[in-house]
Amino acid sequence: MKISFYQGFLAILFSAFFVFFSSYSLSIEKGWVILIPIICYFFFSLFNIDNLLWFIILLTPLSVPIAELGYFFENINFTFPTEFLLFGLLFVLIIQMIFYSQRFVGIFNHRVTYFLCLYLLWMFLSCFTSTDPLISFKLFLTRLWYIIPFYFFMILVFRERGNIFKFILLYTIPLCCVVIYTLIQQSGDFFDSKIANGAVHPFFNDHTSYGAILAFFIPSVFIIMCNEKYFRKWNIVLFMIIIILSIGLVFSYTRAAWISFIIASAFGLFLKMKLNLKHFISLSFIFIGFFFIYQDKLVSNEESSDSFFRHFQSTSNITTDASNMERINRWNCAIKMFNEKPIIGYGPGTYQFEYAAFQDSDDKTIISTKFGDGGNAHSEYLSALSETGIIGLCVFLLLVGSVFLKGIKLYYTLSCEESKMFILCSLIALMTYFIHAFFNNFLDIDKVSIAVWSFIAIIVSIDLYKDNTIKN
Repeated sequence: MKISFYQGFLAILFSAFFVFFSSYSLSIEKGWVILIPIICYFFFSLFNIDNLLWFIILLTPLSVPIAELGYFFENINFTFPTEFLLFGLLFVLIIQMIFYSQRFVGIFNHRVTYFLCLYLLWMFLSCFTSTDPLISFKLFLTRLWYIIPFYFFMILVFRERGNIFKFILLYTIPLCCVVIYTLIQQSGDFFDSKIANGAVHPFFNDHTSYGAILAFFIPSVFIIMCNEKYFRKWNIVLFMIIIILSIGLVFSYTRAAWISFIIASAFGLFLKMKLNLKHFISLSFIFIGFFFIYQDKLVSNEESSDSFFRHFQSTSNITTDASNMERINRWNCAIKMFNEKPIIGYGPGTYQFEYAAFQDSDDKTIISTKFGDGGNAHSEYLSALSETGIIGLCVFLLLVGSVFLKGIKLYYTLSCEESKMFILCSLIALMTYFIHAFFNNFLDIDKVSIAVWSFIAIIVSIDLYKDNTIKN
């Protein structure tokens, strides 16, 4: 997929339009930003787009906020180098989709793509009714520069099944370097849970997103290890990866990641045992009944601790654990925001600027901020509800549901064992995230977003090209 002169010219026009549109939000001293798309175009024109995507994937676990590189970039919220590259690459890819539209016909006709486009369309429309349109359009743009490369283009890349393994390998090897760095930072204080949050800097904002991405990839590496073809050739590498990531997950002290990993693993066993819908409903009722019968014993008074068992128990402490209580505070604010604007919401990306007015004094904790500048809704679903309304949440749930329904159907019907293996990897990995999404929202973070949209692309790619795979 080389870039022609005319594609490059249009890419520069689109890039220049965006920069002029958003430049008023930058200080005068940052006027050099207008040169980025033009420089990126000349850089991108020298390479094959597939190779650029692999390069970005390799660097994603190592990316850092651009402000970490010095005061010259302190007012820009890009992560370097991933979003820096994606910013310029986005317009090039849009032009590619226009000029080579025949390659994407099957993708656009797929049901998952239909719900994805509906999700993007509603997000785009809600930007116009947003309480802060500039913030909303910026978030919408970032969502585009993750989805277009790592959904639409990776579907084409994943036609060759070996590229799925390549993706996992290219992502997890540098991720292991980050884990080793973090463990070294933690070892200085004997792995005290209180420093887990700071130890992940500058590669992650906090330990929750760090734990989420570790839980995301561990099942996939384990499943591939169980495949004789890959284990014979990559046994030492895979073994080292899973050991390092597992140690990192344990010492991340991320309770939501631990829970999502356990539930997703149970989901994987459910698929492997080929249990049907009746079994799933029966198990669900047993679980719900167990919860209500023993709810008094399940509610804990344990505080966060260095003891893994006590730290895990503190997950259900909603009376004295500040982290849990603050999460409930954010959830209540999101629901109150939804009640104010139930249809269209406050606009994508606006929760963190609006929720302060909805804080109840009884819900505030020692880590609550008076001006409500402490972050997001701590739930992907409640974030969608408060920012894009009930329609936005429903469309998002339809998108997630369509991915899992298609993936499960493929897993039970495919005859190609390699494709089934990668479908299982994708389903379990995505389950870890969408369970974790009840407690946090990370789709605006490059490390998580690139992984999530790429794994959705794996399911769609296998579905679109399954006949060729079976023949091969």
